[in-house]
Parts: sequence; C-alpha cells; structure tokens
Amino acid sequence: METTKHLENPGVNLTESKDPKIVLYCNRVKNFLKNLCDEARVSIANSQCRMDDTLKQHVKKRLSSATSYDFPGAQPVSMERGHLLGQMAKNKYLCCEKTDGVRYLCVITKNKSLLIDRNYNIFGIILPNLNFSGKTQDYIHVFDGELIQDKGGDLPIYLIFDALMVNCKNIMILTFENRLKIVNSKVIKRLRLKEYFELKEEPADDYKTSEDEEGNVKSQKKLPSTTVLVNLKDFYLDVHTKVLWEKIIPKLDHANDGIIYTMNECPYYPGTCQQIIKWKPALLNSVDFNLKLITSFSDQEYIWGLYARTYESPEYLYDCIFFENAEENEKWRKLHSQTYTHANPNPVIVECAFRPDLSYDNLIRFNKYKRTGMLSAYPREDHIKRDFKFDTEISYTEKKQLKGGWVIERQRTDKEFPNSLMVAKNIKETILDPVSIEDIISCKQMRAKYASAGVKRQSEAISKKEDSNEKRQKTD
Repeated sequence: METTKHLENPGVNLTESKDPKIVLYCNRVKNFLKNLCDEARVSIANSQCRMDDTLKQHVKKRLSSATSYDFPGAQPVSMERGHLLGQMAKNKYLCCEKTDGVRYLCVITKNKSLLIDRNYNIFGIILPNLNFSGKTQDYIHVFDGELIQDKGGDLPIYLIFDALMVNCKNIMILTFENRLKIVNSKVIKRLRLKEYFELKEEPADDYKTSEDEEGNVKSQKKLPSTTVLVNLKDFYLDVHTKVLWEKIIPKLDHANDGIIYTMNECPYYPGTCQQIIKWKPALLNSVDFNLKLITSFSDQEYIWGLYARTYESPEYLYDCIFFENAEENEKWRKLHSQTYTHANPNPVIVECAFRPDLSYDNLIRFNKYKRTGMLSAYPREDHIKRDFKFDTEISYTEKKQLKGGWVIERQRTDKEFPNSLMVAKNIKETILDPVSIEDIISCKQMRAKYASAGVKRQSEAISKKEDSNEKRQKTD
C-alpha cells in the first residue's frame, strides 16, 4: 500500500524559539488546552454521559494524574471481537476511513493560528482569508485533525475529524454528531466561501531567530508550497460499512489503513477513549514501542528491548526483538547512539508489527527462554543479560512450535512516547485473533435488520393504538 506523503514541518516551530515572549506564549497555549480538557473531564465524570462506571473511574484517575503537557487528543482502542457483540451492537456509531496522516490539533484565534503535534511542538501559521464577525474574545476554535497530501496533489490538506471548541464555546460534552454539525455550519461552510487559505510563516520579527533560521530554510525546501486546504472528514452511519470499504475507500487519493468507529453519544474525551474504536486489516495492526539496546556480544548477537509505558513507569520492558544480520544491528545501533545520548536522551520510537509465523534462530531461542518461565511478569534487563544464551540448541519441533515475533515497520519521528502496555497487549490479541471486515459487515447488517424490525414493530404498535382510539371515539 502506498503511504501518504508526510509533512514534517507545517510551519515555524515556535517551541524551538529562545525568545522569552514566545516561550511564555507556548506555555499559555499548553495551559489553555490542559484547562479546556480538564473542564471536559470533570463534566464527563459528573454527567450522565453514556459511559460505563469503569470508564468514569478512568476519567477521574486521569484528572489526578494528567500533566500540563499531556497531549489532549482522544485516542482510539483497537477492535476486538467483544466490541461487535457488545457496545457496537447496542449503540449508534459513525464511521470514517482511517487516514494515514500526521495528527495535529488546530487552534485558531483572531490574531494567531497554530498546529500542535503529538509531541507538543507548536507551529505558528497564518490563515489570512479568515475574517469572521464577532468579538475577539469570543473567537477561538480548537479542532482535532490530520495533515495529509493526496497522491499527485501539490497542496497539503488539513482534515478535521472532531472539535473541542468553536466560537469560544467548549463543545466537548456534546454528542459526536452535533460536534460535526457545528463544525460544518459554523466553520466549514464559511471556509468554502474562500477556495483556500494560505499557510505561511509568521513575520520574521516575531518568530525568526538566528538559531532557527537555518531550520526554517530546510523546512521551506521540504514544503515549498504554503497553501493548505481545510476540509471536514466524511462520516457515515456504521451500517454503511460495506459501502465505505468497497466503494469509497478504494477511490481515495491518499493512503488509508483501516476504519474508525466513534460512538455518537460519546463526548470528546482526552486520552484513551473506549468509545472510539479503530479497525485495521490484521497485517496492518502495529504497536509503537521505545527501542533500546539491552546488550550486545558480537556483530549479530544484539538484544534489543521493546518498551511500552504504564502509569508507574515510562519504560516498561514488554518484549525483545532481534535482527537477522549484522547490517540491521549496526543500522539501528548508529541511529540509537545518535538519538539517545546522555545530554539529549530522545527515545527511538518504532512502529512494530507482530508476525505469528516469523521464525529465525535467535527469535526461537528467545521464545524458548520465555516459555521456561525465566522471563517473569515484570522482565528485567539484567536477568535477560545474565540468563539468555545465543548458542542454545533448538530442535526441529521447537522451530515449528515457537514461532512468532515483532518486526519494525518504520521509525516514528512524530512521536516521543510509546504506546501504553494495555494498548500493546490489546493489539497483539487482535493480531492473534483478528476481526475481519466481513465480521464487521455481517454484524452491522444484522443490527440494521434488527433496527428496521424495531421501527416496523413500533409503527405497527402506533397504528394499532390509533385504530383503537378511532373505535373508542365512534363508540363514544
């Protein structure tokens, strides 16, 4: 599948500036988003939203643990079979194609417009053709979306798929459908009066410094065009999954890697949201890990750790990965040494897929090592260094029975943190017991049939009641 051309530098990165005024401004933006999301979390926890008690407890836990620099975007969970027979069978969902774009929050005010990525880099942009009426203090929009570029297209596109605030009103507690309607009526219809608006650097006096001037030149080379289109993503009722998958997705001009389902009754919840479910074909399911070198003994005897995060630890050793040749080991060793230093310990985030049939000697040896029980529920690097042996003999039967391991798909330069341990476990389960698109379509067709039957029964009941009333009136 052809991947979308990612736009790594959509504008001037304000967070790289040393100007005290800009630093203060960035902190204000972060605190504004934190307060906006905390307000929504409190409303969700105290309201009668259609969320179960477990999720409400999770919301309250997030309220006490969230930091001012948590990325406030809502995060979906991977689809499991239980979803089809549970909440997805009982509730109304809207679905859309899962675009392979770069995630940004977009903050638009009268004076400034910003894009904010997962790492909280804040990019200053200008949308000069926006000229809405209203007082300055009543004019703030906060959208959630992704930046993509269509195949063969010259213009990047910001696709809005949700909204946190429109016209300075927090709309996160509203239903998903109502949030989309507000975005469409208050923003998109007005934007379409203008064919496009420009994405440019802020004036040099405000944002350019000697330190980032060279970086700006590089970003201009990567993104020579400064024009950006804005659109609201297309959504469909979940009962139309078959049409979306078979008729619409194949005709898209950008890369796609699945479908997103959002419960209509669900408010916008910052953080992992159980009511937003992503489905991917089994081969496209992946986990973002922090890749770290545990130890090495020779050119080919490298042990690499795949780390997830938990509430208790930012680095939880989830599993290990091996490379089959010295060249791959050296490639990742160089990258890791350049990225993860004592002075600047930036993690190497890699997108990994689990392959159940993967088989090579070191992987089989490690799977055998895990099966012996020597790798505890809380694995430790020092135990692996001490106990795992590269020269352990493996039998033909073991090669057949102990297959399965992780492979790296790509480095995630747009992320600074790995997935959570819970996400890693859930995704691995979906890979080992995948939900097919046929399973989803069958489930949705069944729900549509039951819904239609319910409407018919309701209509018949109303007709009987009306007939009964008419007879009573005649008798009277």
